[in-house]
Amino acid sequence: MMARGAVLVSDDRVILRDQDGELVASAPDPIQGMIEARGVGLLGADTVPHAAVCVVVDLTRTETDRLPPRRTVSLLSREVALLHKVEHPHFAAALVQYLKGGRKE
Repeated sequence: MMARGAVLVSDDRVILRDQDGELVASAPDPIQGMIEARGVGLLGADTVPHAAVCVVVDLTRTETDRLPPRRTVSLLSREVALLHKVEHPHFAAALVQYLKGGRKE
C-alpha cells in the first residue's frame, strides 16, 4: 500500500480508540515511525499520527467470490467494513481505489 501512495500509521500493532464518535488507529510509541521489511530489518518510515478506520482487511482469509458479499467486523462496538485478501497482483491497487471511491453495488 505504501508503494501505491499510502502513508503508514503503524506496523504489526495498533491502538484503537473512539475519538469524537470516530474509530481512530494510532501506533504504540515503541514502534512509531518504523516498519519491518522481512529479510532487510527495521526501517524508518514517514507516518501519520492517527487515521480513521474505515475498512479492515483480514489477510488470514482468502476471498474466493468474484463479487463478494458485504461483510463487517465489530471493533469497539462499531461495525467496520471487512474484506478478505485477494490472491492477485491488483489487490493493493484495488484497496487504494476502495479507499478513494468506496464500494458500489
